[in-house]
Amino acid sequence: MLLTRRALFHALPAAGLALARSAAADALRADLAEAGVEVRDLREAGRRFTLVKPRHLPADRPAPLALLLHGLGETGNERAGAFAWIELYGLLSSYARLRRPPFAATQARGYLTSDRARELTAELAASPFAGLVLACPHMPNVSGDRAATARYAHWLVHSLVPRARLEAKVHPGDERVGLAGCSLGGAVALDVLLLHPTRFGAVSGVHTAIGEASAPAYAAKLAAVPGLAVGPRARVQLVSSLGDPYLRPTRALARELAKRGVRHELRVAPGPHDQPWLREIGTLEALRFLDGALA
Repeated sequence: MLLTRRALFHALPAAGLALARSAAADALRADLAEAGVEVRDLREAGRRFTLVKPRHLPADRPAPLALLLHGLGETGNERAGAFAWIELYGLLSSYARLRRPPFAATQARGYLTSDRARELTAELAASPFAGLVLACPHMPNVSGDRAATARYAHWLVHSLVPRARLEAKVHPGDERVGLAGCSLGGAVALDVLLLHPTRFGAVSGVHTAIGEASAPAYAAKLAAVPGLAVGPRARVQLVSSLGDPYLRPTRALARELAKRGVRHELRVAPGPHDQPWLREIGTLEALRFLDGALA
């Protein structure tokens, strides 16, 4: 059948979109295979989340669970939020790289320095990446709304975590459940931990969107969390970059934690506050830390 010029004009964008979707699906399948995981798109108590389940672990071996909270940009779209870490933040590629060191930069921007690549390679040689179950929920914009933050935290603890334990072989102990968040999600991760201090064993904030003036209060509250301040390994991680608008607050929080004797890890890499930086180093640092802290 011959296409008219008008029909062809309308058909070409649709064909291009179909090809783009097909290419994206092929890339996702390749990333899943490389990482050795599967992804499920789920709903629980009216909220959407994705669950990343390791396929490389023995079926009878329980794994730690980490909840990953996205940034402000994805709060307005449920699907975008549930898939932010997978499609935008480099979750699958970071997971795959951690399973298969040595490390090298994947971008030419210099976000992963050669020194840090060597350090990561040595760290993983001494303590190989074991693997995590990862829950990536959509997060509404709860910024500045304590009641909304409390409701969301309640859903995470009392709905999402139990559902993840039903869907995957997750370790039953609360000390083996961790939190990580990017930008707004980093601030919310801290708030969720402080609202439910006995339900989490570690927290990682990446480009954490807090104010410098709030650092002492956060540090004082974190210092009071049972088991978080002391122990053989750090259970608080702060990750930032030289071009991050939240670098000063992040460093201020690290100083305040040090004053109070709270063991923590501070990582600052070259680069801006953006998604390519997350895909190269930010997400990788958070996963590496949580894998060790929740072991």
